[in-house]
Amino acid sequence: MSLPSALAGAVLILMAAFFVGFLGSRRAPVSLVPGRYDAIDGLRGLLALFVVMHHSCLWYMYIKTGHWGFPGVPKLFVYLGPASVSVFFMITALLFTGKLLAANDDTPVDWARLYIGRVLRVVPLYYMVCMVMFVVVFAIMGVHTHIALRSQLSSLLRWMFFLGDPDINGFVHTSLIVAGVTWSLTYEWIFYFSLPLVAVALRKKVPTVIIAPAVGAIVLIKLLFRVRIMQVAAFSGGFLAIYCTKNPRIVRILRSNVSSVAMLVFIVAWILKAPMPVSRYFALLLSLPFACVACGNSLWGILTHRAVRWLGDVSYGIYLIHGICLYLLWTRVVGLKAAAELSQSVFWLIVTGAVMGIVALAGVSHKYLEMPALARTRSIQAKLGM
Repeated sequence: MSLPSALAGAVLILMAAFFVGFLGSRRAPVSLVPGRYDAIDGLRGLLALFVVMHHSCLWYMYIKTGHWGFPGVPKLFVYLGPASVSVFFMITALLFTGKLLAANDDTPVDWARLYIGRVLRVVPLYYMVCMVMFVVVFAIMGVHTHIALRSQLSSLLRWMFFLGDPDINGFVHTSLIVAGVTWSLTYEWIFYFSLPLVAVALRKKVPTVIIAPAVGAIVLIKLLFRVRIMQVAAFSGGFLAIYCTKNPRIVRILRSNVSSVAMLVFIVAWILKAPMPVSRYFALLLSLPFACVACGNSLWGILTHRAVRWLGDVSYGIYLIHGICLYLLWTRVVGLKAAAELSQSVFWLIVTGAVMGIVALAGVSHKYLEMPALARTRSIQAKLGM
């Protein structure tokens, strides 16, 4: 795939997503909560779209070569996926560490509400996506079991508890159906379970009844899931951003137009010089431009535009849903043989149309599944007596 073609496709995707975001922001409320992290909302939307671009390039090479990998993909688009996920991790660290810092003796952290809220925010759509994936697998492989029942149940349980993405019922590379994005949720849970330890490090009071299960959960995940230290290290970018936001002088510098230009030049220059395969240290270097956004740098208002912030609201849906949509598009709707005959321009036009549907579907998911589930946090907490 040529770089000019990929860049043109990226522009089309951004324009299409912005159009849907513009319509969506007029029909649904946007999270317009004043605060230091306003630009973060819009950043989430762009990150999710960058992941879609990354996987679209991988799909193009898979269609042409039968191999799911980086060879043939322009370096910029190779880095878009891993870089975006790393910044997602930084956002998580920034927001939740901020909650811990804001806690005090009068308003301590409500740990029950925090964890119930995380379950209700992450799990419903994830399980919905898993159910659709299972249906696709059994539609292709048939309802009969192709592997030992014990292995089948083990694979299903690992999917349901965020402990990996093993093949289901003998379907090779099952995770390809969801573009392999679910691994990042395991790291999100590792961070959530580490929050009591972070709170202790910040000299906040944490009940022992919270610390023990959290540590146990981290140990269990470590035993059952291959944890990569460099992925965990990406969360440290959020800690750096927190430090920067607490210093008014640093905030003034990082919010300036000069910093906006420097941020873009830094990212482009690094990608042009970056090694292949993807450098393990790229995520850490992203901490610097991320700190700019955390301090309120909106890239000349782009990140705080209403349509872009709406895309941020539905970014979780875009991130989880796009894999299945692209899989069904190329394997069932267009077909791999027909897709192999497409020019790059036609490929990107089809992807652009698909992205409009993906973003719209993410908006529906956000309004009718994700937010109603999250709204039940207090009621469920009350029923549990917590």
